[in-house]
Amino acid sequence: MGAALSVPIPPAGVIDDLENPCSGPLGVIRAGRNGFLYGFRVRLAHSLVMSLLFRKGTVPEHIRFCLQLASKHGSRLGLCAIIYKSVLLLLRRIQNERQKWHFMLAGFIGAYFSWGQHPDSLTMQFGMYMFSRAFLASLAHLKSTGRISDPLGYQRAVALFVAMSMGVGQYLFETDPGNVNASMRQSMQLIYHNCDRWKTLRDFAPSWNPE
Repeated sequence: MGAALSVPIPPAGVIDDLENPCSGPLGVIRAGRNGFLYGFRVRLAHSLVMSLLFRKGTVPEHIRFCLQLASKHGSRLGLCAIIYKSVLLLLRRIQNERQKWHFMLAGFIGAYFSWGQHPDSLTMQFGMYMFSRAFLASLAHLKSTGRISDPLGYQRAVALFVAMSMGVGQYLFETDPGNVNASMRQSMQLIYHNCDRWKTLRDFAPSWNPE
């Protein structure tokens, strides 16, 4: 996933267009195509920046690494989209109408049989992105539908979410670092532990590769 795109929001209550031919098999094909292209594009840009900043190697090695990650991301997102749309299509054919629970079930199945089959760092990044977005969207949904009051406010809820995540992360890093993600552990080691050791005043000067 990645940079936000400006997309139209459908009117309230409109959850399917049964007369649109692209809501059938053609929509499944389009979903796979769009998922692959979007995932490839977003991951290529992200991996290129991260590779140039934090990885060593030649230009061809950087390019090969970025293309591999982009292909993985695009393939998984495309497959997820194909399964999601296919399950929606099947459920609609079975029940002759769209039910809201179809979306959750289709999303679950789509993610499980695409991203879930590859328990690597790429899948974890996708899962954490979806979890954080879904959690905050759920709060906003519950408030907008009147199911919960808003004593704290959405901004305060976001602040508490970030604070809790950071607090738990710091606790685990300090008390059980072996179970913390390697990349996160390395960055926290640099920021919060390496700062306690220095040799010369040069260690306080700006540097592209701080130690």
